[in-house]
Amino acid sequence: MDCKEFLELDDSYCQACGSEIKIKNTSSAINKIRYDGKIFEAEFTDTVGKDVTETFGKIFMENQRSKNEKLVVGSSGINSDNDVETVDIEAEVLNNTEQSKETSSNTKGSNVKDLFREKDGKLALLETRIKASDKTDYGMRLTYLTVLYHKAIGIDTVDKSKILDLLKYCGVYYSSYRKAFAKAKAHFIVDSGKVEFRPAGLEKASKILEEVFNDNVKGKWGLGDLVITSKNTTSSKSTTDSGKTSKPSSKIIQAEKFDAHNKKKTLKELFDEKKPGKSTTDRIVTIGYYLNYILKQTGFTDGNIDYAYRVLKLDKRPRHLRQVITNIKNENALIEVGDADKSWRLSRNGEIYVEEELPKK
Repeated sequence: MDCKEFLELDDSYCQACGSEIKIKNTSSAINKIRYDGKIFEAEFTDTVGKDVTETFGKIFMENQRSKNEKLVVGSSGINSDNDVETVDIEAEVLNNTEQSKETSSNTKGSNVKDLFREKDGKLALLETRIKASDKTDYGMRLTYLTVLYHKAIGIDTVDKSKILDLLKYCGVYYSSYRKAFAKAKAHFIVDSGKVEFRPAGLEKASKILEEVFNDNVKGKWGLGDLVITSKNTTSSKSTTDSGKTSKPSSKIIQAEKFDAHNKKKTLKELFDEKKPGKSTTDRIVTIGYYLNYILKQTGFTDGNIDYAYRVLKLDKRPRHLRQVITNIKNENALIEVGDADKSWRLSRNGEIYVEEELPKK
């Protein structure tokens, strides 16, 4: 005081001169927190301001998640708006959410059930683009996917005939495929006409399925190539160097005998029962049925068919018998290539055809 008088601790004015006593502000610097979007303002000292800033940020995030809340923190005194730091509280959360959505949208389903359709016990291939490198690879991939499909619907073992029927229908069952499948013993267990995966086979099938649904993987061979190849081959065989088409010459077929008068049932009795009539296809598959399922032969030859025509004294015996049988195999899948050289056997479709479709009503 100017009067130099001593003051008491709680005096608010000088008892000697009557002057008002001014109290000096000795408090520490304080921080101010302002939240945009709400009418709210609070001030805290340095000792607690940092922690409170984080606390209020979390509270406001809960109340306004749809907005991009921002905390404005100042540290220049009570009435100063300088040196302001803006912090995006939800930036990291929103960024992570967007990344998650993007990953989800780019993920493509790979369900093996989408590749097939089954009706009345018959399996059909819906997605034919299975990314094969060649015809043999197509057949093998189709085999893996067929077994994988059955496993997905709860069937671990698949009838081999069901797999072969699909392969034949697609036109990819031939000698090279049979050799490739025989070498895949590490991937398949084949027992009593049933096929199932070994662990390595299941792993291989899963990789094939991933490639089928991966747009970055391109196949080099498809069923369309099979059709083109077939047409080109036929064209090249039927056209001479001079550009004129020539008729294929008929080959002399040596008749190969078999027991046409078996005690269980004779060939004539089967023909009387099934009544194949004048149809060449019905005649040949009926003869094949007799050889495979009554005589229990593993296959039959062109000579067997020729012999049957002679025994039954059938008219209109095909001049180009092997080509006729080949056409039946390719067009109707009633006959398939046998195990022996130049032999045939009735397919599962052929067996069903004779038993259920003949005689025709």
